[in-house]
Amino acid sequence: MAPRRWKLGLTLALVTAVLWGMLPIALLLTLSGLDAYTITWVRFLVAALVLGAVLAVAGRVPALRSFARRDGLLLAVALFGLVGNYVLYLLALHYSSPTINQVVSQLSPILLLLGGVVLFHERFSGRQWLGLAFLLVGLPLFFNRRLPELAQLDAGLGRGVGLVLLASLVWSFYGLAQKQLMQRLEPAGILLLLYAGAALFTMMSMALVEQFAPSLLRAEQLNAASVVGALFVVGGSAACALGGEVQGEAGREDARSGRRREGTIHRGNARFSDDRR
Repeated sequence: MAPRRWKLGLTLALVTAVLWGMLPIALLLTLSGLDAYTITWVRFLVAALVLGAVLAVAGRVPALRSFARRDGLLLAVALFGLVGNYVLYLLALHYSSPTINQVVSQLSPILLLLGGVVLFHERFSGRQWLGLAFLLVGLPLFFNRRLPELAQLDAGLGRGVGLVLLASLVWSFYGLAQKQLMQRLEPAGILLLLYAGAALFTMMSMALVEQFAPSLLRAEQLNAASVVGALFVVGGSAACALGGEVQGEAGREDARSGRRREGTIHRGNARFSDDRR
C-alpha cells in the first residue's frame, strides 16, 4: 500500500475508534431531549444523504434493476437487524450505563461468527474459541458486584442488559445478511440502500406508533446537550460508513495495481521468450 494511503487508512481507523467510543455517551446525552426512534431516524437519514452524495460524485450509486429477488429478501433481513439494533441499544441506555452497553455489545461479533458456523458451515479457529472463552469468563467478572440484578429482567439493570443482548442478536442477523449481499454488491452500495431504507422505515414506524400508541413517543424538547449529542451521533455514523469504504477502496486499488504489475511482467517474459526463439 502506498505510504499516503496507509496513513490515511490508519488515521480514519483511529478517528472511527474514538467516535465509536464516545458514541454511547453522546447518545445518552441526546436521550435527554429526543426519543430513541427520532435519534435513529436522524442517524440513518444523515448517513444516507452523506454516503449517497459521495457515491453520486463517484458515479457508484447502485442500480436497483440489477437486484435479484433473493437480494431483496436479504436486504429486508439486514434492514430489520440494523434498525432493531439501533433502537434496542438506545432503549437499553434508559436502564444501564454507556460502559455496560459497550461491554455487553461485544457479543455482537461473536454471535455473527457463530451464525456463520451454523448457517454457512464456516470454520471457527482455535484462537476464536479461545477468544469466546475469555469473553464468557470476562462478562461475569465485569458484573461480579451486580449479578443478582441481572436476574430481574422486568426493570433496572437486568432489563437494560437484556435489551443489549437482543440488540446484539438482531445485529448478527444484519451482519449475516450483509455478508451474503457482499458477494454480489459493493459494500458502500449496500450501506446506502440500508441507510435510506432504514430512514424511511423508521419514519413510517414512528408515524404508526404516534397514531395508534402515542404514549410510547415523547415530545422532543431540544437543549444544548441534545444538539451536541446529535452532532456526535451524526459524525460517528458518517465516519464509520465512509472510513471503512476508504480503506476498502485502498485495498482494492492495491489489488488492481498488483494485477497490472503481474500482467506487465508476464507479457515481458513472453516477449523475451519469443525473441530468444
